[in-house]
Order: sequence, then C-alpha cells, then structure tokens
Amino acid sequence: MERGLLWDMEPIVSRGIQFNASAGPVSASLSLNDGYYSNRYNVLSGIVTYAINGANTVSFYADGPLGKVRTSANNAAYSAIGTVSQIYGLEYEYSSGPWMIEPYFQYMHTPKSVQAGVPHSFDNYGGSILLNYSYNSDWSMGARVEYLEVGGPLGYGLNLHSVASTLTDLPADSHAWSLTVTPTYQAGDFFARAELSYVTASTPTGTGFAGQSGLATNQVRGMVETGFVF
Repeated sequence: MERGLLWDMEPIVSRGIQFNASAGPVSASLSLNDGYYSNRYNVLSGIVTYAINGANTVSFYADGPLGKVRTSANNAAYSAIGTVSQIYGLEYEYSSGPWMIEPYFQYMHTPKSVQAGVPHSFDNYGGSILLNYSYNSDWSMGARVEYLEVGGPLGYGLNLHSVASTLTDLPADSHAWSLTVTPTYQAGDFFARAELSYVTASTPTGTGFAGQSGLATNQVRGMVETGFVF
C-alpha cells in the first residue's frame, strides 16, 4: 500500500526499448517491452505530455499487448493477467514554488482470456491526488489520496478473487480508499523519510485483503527509508 493502489496495477518491472522525442511544448515516449516481466516483447506503452506553461502540464498515457502473452510461472514473472490488460490514464500536474499538485485518473481493462485463466472480462478504475509541499531545501511533506474500484459483477467476488488480487490485492467488486503521508528530509545526497498509510475497502461478504485471515478490510502500515542518492 505504501506505493499506492493505482501504482500496484501498473507494470512496475519490465524490459524493453524506449524512444523519446519533443517538439516545443509537446514531449512523448514510446516503449516496446515485455509488460509485467513476461520475457515476450510484444507490449506497447507510451505517454504524451503537453506543457501548457512553466507551471502546468497535462499528460495521457496508455499500455497494452500487441499479441498473445506468456502465462506460465517461468515466463510471466509478475503477472500474465496484467500483461493481457490495457491501461489508459490522464494526469495533470501543477508545479510552482513550494507546491506540486498532481491529480490523475486511470482505467484498466482486462479482457476474457482462456490463455490467462480469466473467465470473464473485468475493469479496474480509480483516481488519485498527489501533493508535495517543500518547506525549505531540506524538508518536504508529501501526501496521497486514492480511490480504486475493482470490477466484477455481484456474485463474481469469490470466483474472480485470484484474478483481481493478482493486480490489486483486492477481491472483485471492491471499492478501496487510501491516505498516505510522507515527511522527507534530504541534505545533499542523504535522504530519510517516514511513510504512514491507511487503506479501507468495501468488499463482498466473506472476502477481504489484509490480516492473518485475509478477511480484514482495513489496514495501517508504516515504513522508514533512508539512504543516499547518487
């Protein structure tokens, strides 16, 4: 949860090639990669960004497979279900003085796939607001508010539990909210930050996402990170 509900759905680790270009206020990146580390390079992803002015930008991004994906444990190291899915997102960023504000909306569609073991198509969608305020050159405070809906008609909550959880750790037909705060100190190459996050979800009866039983619907997590940035 520390990294975010929407981030958890994205292809966090992949391999491939990327091309970048810019012209005036427009910049773009296009990548051919192996999605969720599937070792088959047939996923296309890209982002187009338009700089309205020095403080405001808007971006659109998309990701999806060009053909069949590998599904075995040896060939799809992270998520075959993720690799067959399509992701679309729209984000806006304001950055001026001590403030950075970035709201964005993200939609993921997972089609029916016998190969990937998905008996019914389903959708995930959500939104997030990222905030950061720099008190001075050493101290800043970050925060994040997120909402995520994991698709699946009523009655599919248990049947599609493994499908939804592969991407989000939430059962199908769930609605989750999270709040995260991250105070950060950085001096030169050294940094230290604490992170406290809370997530709550409404899930189908008899399901959950946390706790020893896996049936809890609330969770608080904390983390401390420190190190050097080179």
